[in-house]
Amino acid sequence: MDPTINKTENSPTQPQTKPVFIPEPPKPGDWQIGQMYENAFRVAKKFRTLWILGLIFGAAGGGCSFQFPMGGGGSNFTAPSASPSPAISNKVLGATSSIYSDSFTNIFANIPAYIYFLIGFELLLLIGLWFVIFYLKGAFANVSTIIGTQKALEDQKLTLAQISQLSFPKIKPMAKFMALTTLIIIPIGIIIILLVILAIAKIISVFIIPIIILTLFIFMLVWSISLTFAQRAISLDNSAPMSSIKIGFKMARKKLFWAILVGIINNIISGLALFIPLILINIALVALGGLIGLLFHKALLVMGIFLGIGLLLSMTIALPLLSSMIIIGKTAIWNQAYTKTKEIVNGD
Repeated sequence: MDPTINKTENSPTQPQTKPVFIPEPPKPGDWQIGQMYENAFRVAKKFRTLWILGLIFGAAGGGCSFQFPMGGGGSNFTAPSASPSPAISNKVLGATSSIYSDSFTNIFANIPAYIYFLIGFELLLLIGLWFVIFYLKGAFANVSTIIGTQKALEDQKLTLAQISQLSFPKIKPMAKFMALTTLIIIPIGIIIILLVILAIAKIISVFIIPIIILTLFIFMLVWSISLTFAQRAISLDNSAPMSSIKIGFKMARKKLFWAILVGIINNIISGLALFIPLILINIALVALGGLIGLLFHKALLVMGIFLGIGLLLSMTIALPLLSSMIIIGKTAIWNQAYTKTKEIVNGD
């Protein structure tokens, strides 16, 4: 027998080392959605100062929303009685005129024309002032929320005063951006409405309507994603309004699928995070009210009272607070998406 073979057989077996799995580093532009949501949850939970910015953003509408009062209120107007009032009229050559209508006409006939001009001019000034305030308010809400959340993602805990100081230089370009996007979208909307009217009037083929609707849906989807990136180009990188729109479209084109996916996930998570706690709060209060009501043999009454308390707390405290946290979380998601996508855009 060969001694070499015996030596090999009697030698202790060498331990076999298992290959160590080393994950590949993320490529430039990879969003890493799981990590993005983890960071967003951390920021929304840890940096409570941002909740105030979320409340401001929610109060400002976070964009363009026009509200018109629709009547109601404590009006004391009483409808006129169905019975005819005493006729007070003057019959002149067979014509009948009411003394009230004559007086009303004479009042306006005696007002000089320049008064109407001044009233119209003042109304225009008021409308213009309203638009300025509206855009400045929205600009501050957008810029401060984006900047404050970005600093939180970088683990910089800033006060509201520090965030506001960083935001003030960006308010003017953001307001211009909001006005510019409004001016862009209005003529597009008018063209689409005219095409729909022409299709309904059968001036053009009715089969164009589904094409118009599909085109509008795709355009609004890409437009909203582009504006989301454009706002961050202004707030984080000092881009000009028109340049930011071009950057936004370029980023939307690069990451359209992932942006749509993130938007869907955001809506699902927002709905669950907003309504499930509110439902649980009201169920718990109703159950507690039922138990207390059984002791006093007035279960329905006490349950109704506790339900009213639950709805009041939900609408005044829980709903604004949860909405604020959701706004901060969404802002953190899109901030990270912008930062990652910028790596690709800058590399092109």
